[in-house]
Amino acid sequence: MHNKSYTADGVVTLVGGRNIGDAYFGAGEEPLFSDLDVMAIGPVVNDVANDFERYWRCSSVSTLQQVLSLSEQELTQRIELPESWYNDEITRRYLHKLGNQPVYGGSRSRNVAADLGKKHACLAMTLLKARGRRSAIRFFRSDYLTWMGSPTERIDIISAYFVPTRAGVAQLLNLVRKGVKIAILTNSLAANDVAVVHAGYARWRKKLLRYGVELYELKPTREHETAVHDRGLTGNSGSSLHAKTFSIDG
Repeated sequence: MHNKSYTADGVVTLVGGRNIGDAYFGAGEEPLFSDLDVMAIGPVVNDVANDFERYWRCSSVSTLQQVLSLSEQELTQRIELPESWYNDEITRRYLHKLGNQPVYGGSRSRNVAADLGKKHACLAMTLLKARGRRSAIRFFRSDYLTWMGSPTERIDIISAYFVPTRAGVAQLLNLVRKGVKIAILTNSLAANDVAVVHAGYARWRKKLLRYGVELYELKPTREHETAVHDRGLTGNSGSSLHAKTFSIDG
């Protein structure tokens, strides 16, 4: 699995690409894995919750009880955090920084969530749907293309591991010919934590640029660190893009 969602009491949901770990939240000294999350309320919350149930009720899924013989009490003891964790200097600094973010400022966060929840769509490929398919990737791509509809103005793509393939490049260039502006942000070779992935992107770079696709590559560090107060995507010790998202026609 690689999908991530967090739904609380059927009221609010968080979806995104972020894993749970210090490197994804700027809470440690290691390079930051930059990612995006969406918080929403409204009908989309039920869609995400139902998608969660479909995924975990798939016949390919095993419950924890099926693979572990520990009792509930033993499991609880294993995952409890020691008191020293809360007194850790890095943890306290992170929690303080988090509390100062505007998105946690009461009414503003509610407005953001309400706005994000107005328009929605939910799409996921479960293990069950992919089983028996000759090509799960081709199946997934066709679902996405159907869901995207027909862009008329622009597509903005953020992809940490952008490997378009021959078919993908053809689809992008077809949209460019129709007048659709395409901009893509991905990792530079220096910022990519999986260097071999860069080869699958670099071979198509010149062709995409030649036909008018805008390409942007994230550097692992800013050029002028001393002049920058808001580190944003770069974190404390550089950064590697981890997000995968796209926007259609704004």
